[in-house]
Amino acid sequence: MYRCILLVLFCLSFGILNSKWFENNPSLTSGVDGEFGRRTPPKPLRLEYKCQGNTNRISEENEKTNGVDSLPYGGYSTPDAYQGYKLVWKDEFNGSGQPNPASWTYDLGDGCPRLCGWGNDEKQFYTNHPRNVYLKDGFLVLEAWEEETNGHPYSSARIKTEGLQSFHYGRIDVRAVMPYGQGIWPAIWLLADDYLSNGWPDCGEIDMVELIGQQPARCYGTAHWNLDGKGHHFANGHYDLPAGRFADEFHVFSLLWDEQGLTWLVDDQPCHRLTKEDFGSQNPFDNPFFLIMNIAVGGNWPGYPDASTTFPQQMVVDYVRYFKKLTADEG
Repeated sequence: MYRCILLVLFCLSFGILNSKWFENNPSLTSGVDGEFGRRTPPKPLRLEYKCQGNTNRISEENEKTNGVDSLPYGGYSTPDAYQGYKLVWKDEFNGSGQPNPASWTYDLGDGCPRLCGWGNDEKQFYTNHPRNVYLKDGFLVLEAWEEETNGHPYSSARIKTEGLQSFHYGRIDVRAVMPYGQGIWPAIWLLADDYLSNGWPDCGEIDMVELIGQQPARCYGTAHWNLDGKGHHFANGHYDLPAGRFADEFHVFSLLWDEQGLTWLVDDQPCHRLTKEDFGSQNPFDNPFFLIMNIAVGGNWPGYPDASTTFPQQMVVDYVRYFKKLTADEG
């Protein structure tokens, strides 16, 4: 009987302590007003607690705090120096816990009320919970879970460098393993710093890499902009792996960006090119942009998860490196 009483007290105190975590992190329940990142009033986040030993469950069907015990290590890699360039910013994601707050912040919620489903009828709810975004073994891990979160069937993460680190010309390398499966939609992309004042698509968007999970060996690179005042225009290219999937090992997704245009590379192989002539009279790509990484679940382009889709799904990022060309004086 004494042990039973102690166990009950332990369970009650554990639930209360973990509830306090959310009270002390109110941003977890804040929504975001569309692509522009405006916070809406906090909404209640539906959570389920079940005490079993020392396990705190967000949903009863998912028992682990983080869903993957081992991470991939093999694959393609790029150097940390290039002739004619200097390394000006990087994140190697060393340490533990969550990403460096001096470099990364979050988009939270479902895009409502301005852009519900983030404009694509996506079904995830973005959080900054350590279950959805964390550092492990020198990697950044973004995880999407099938679990009810604030009225949505999936939770996921979307992190960004907005207001903390901008990119304007140079080379960006991101070494990552991508998720897979029907309805899974990961992206590593850039949005202009002036999107609040200029609006989309006038501000421009650069998708370094997107993948729809039912095509696990193909990735896309895309640019979006307003072509000569005629409204939204986009142009993209794709790269197909000769063997395997982007989920099997690391690949490096790169962007070469200068006054002449944009070039997309996968494992140092060029796969798409746009020039300033393609952008017309209103070229938005001569301005600074910030970086975003996320896993969407469902949407008009990838469709929606089905019985073949497994969870959790993860994007694992080894590094983000930003190089700028040396000036004449520096060279």
